Amino acid sequence: MPETCCFLSPLKHSQLSDMHGQEMELKTQRRARRVEAEFVSLYFILFFFFYEASFEIIESNAVVVERGLIGKGIG
Repeated sequence: MPETCCFLSPLKHSQLSDMHGQEMELKTQRRARRVEAEFVSLYFILFFFFYEASFEIIESNAVVVERGLIGKGIG
């Protein structure tokens, strides 16, 4: 009984290699989009955090200035 040997012709091997390359490229693109989305989310979170924090600082400075003016008899 002859042994059967399975091998890919160079054309089939090239096609499989191309398909694998395309698959890896798609995975890389998906990963890049996911990382980009995470950075955008992080950016907005930090932006709103510092935006709110700046209002807190402005508000607290206004209270300090107001107290100082009242303490000096102005206002």
